[in-house]
Amino acid sequence: GATTLAWNTEIFDTDAYHSSATSNSEVTITVAGTYIIGATVEFATSASVTALSIHEDGVTIISDLRLANVAGINIVASVLHRFATTGSKITVRANGIFTTNTLSTGTYVPIFWGYKVGP
Repeated sequence: GATTLAWNTEIFDTDAYHSSATSNSEVTITVAGTYIIGATVEFATSASVTALSIHEDGVTIISDLRLANVAGINIVASVLHRFATTGSKITVRANGIFTTNTLSTGTYVPIFWGYKVGP
């Protein structure tokens, strides 16, 4: 099954819709509009990852990156997406064999970015 990842670090957050201190595994869209949403994750060599996806409201996949059972790599997923209403919840999930201990620490811990680019 898919594991929802916590975003411990954020790079861009134009509308304060992410908190790395509370509810750090999700983003809540506070202003309707078009956004670039993305995440970078590096998995240690003991991980075996087959997919990285960005979800809207925990159900709708808005970005999906399928991999061929890889380990020890940095993965980037991003999407340009229009959110018609406020309150949408954005999460990033990974499929594969890993635990939070196999997520690398340092530069490439799960990092989130989000930038509102238009109405």
